Amino acid sequence: MGEAPYDDLEHEGLLLPDIIKLPSLKKLTLCDVEVHSIDLEHMIRRSPVLEDMHFVNCAHHLELVESNMLKRLTIDGFFDRGKGLTIAAPHLIHFECNGWPLEEISWQKRPSLESAHIDTWCSKRTFDGQYDLTGMVLHAKRLALCGSDIKAVLEKELRSCLVFDNLVTLEIGGWCLTNDLYVVVRFLQLSPRLEKLTLKQRELQKVTKGEETSSIPVAGMAFKCPLLETVVIQCSKDDDEIEKTVNAMAAHGIGLEKIQVIFYEDIERAERWGKSLEEMKEHDILEKARKENRERVDDCNAGSDNNDEDDDEMEEEDDDEMEDEDDDDDDF
Repeated sequence: MGEAPYDDLEHEGLLLPDIIKLPSLKKLTLCDVEVHSIDLEHMIRRSPVLEDMHFVNCAHHLELVESNMLKRLTIDGFFDRGKGLTIAAPHLIHFECNGWPLEEISWQKRPSLESAHIDTWCSKRTFDGQYDLTGMVLHAKRLALCGSDIKAVLEKELRSCLVFDNLVTLEIGGWCLTNDLYVVVRFLQLSPRLEKLTLKQRELQKVTKGEETSSIPVAGMAFKCPLLETVVIQCSKDDDEIEKTVNAMAAHGIGLEKIQVIFYEDIERAERWGKSLEEMKEHDILEKARKENRERVDDCNAGSDNNDEDDDEMEEEDDDEMEDEDDDDDDF
């Protein structure tokens, strides 16, 4: 047992043994452990068929991940990034990275990825150098690219990028899309086979007061995506400007019937319930119907009570009238 320290954060986990030999291991997930490059190198060397690695909330002291067998690599959360990470995995087909600044990841023996999910931190770097992210994802079928670092890289690289001939599904955003759609529109120009597009508007709670986003004009930019069936726009419920994004998509020729707006609050609620958005929608419809039925029943019961009161009042009036008539007869 050991402790994976990071400043004042309490991050306890397992330390990897000095020798790990797993000759049949194909998939490895390390969660809440302290990982050093030398340990990982020995483990990879003694696991000759290892092709799928996941690091989840680990304390990374990694400088190099090198493997000719590795096909899938996920880095999800981290503590103590150290000096940055170099990846040398030429046969990698899927790469996922959540939270690690893009500027701290470098590549050797660049792979040709079939899919990628990258959600980066804001490093405020302009990426004037040649990062060549698009070169690695050019033949991908599914991409999720989010964060201001991604925006900075794509603004540089998409200007002269080749066509994404295989791209079918694209999720992109993480910045203020309302007045900054250049990366989205340019991607659409280069993705003739795209079928589903998801735009992620920056959440309102993550907006820094006074923060501005530089934007590149999109006036006059046109695209053709004949296979595009669905455009999902994710945003906060209180985002009053999301209509501008919807109108901008419509102005570029995407029919309103293809555009769907989904709120982050509903996504989080569905995740808490362990249900899909469709299941939550059906649940809400059912609950609404039940509520309306209860209200109708209550109204009917209230109406029935009122009718009973009216009947009682009429009976009392009839009794009074009969008593008056009897009194009149007695007078005669």
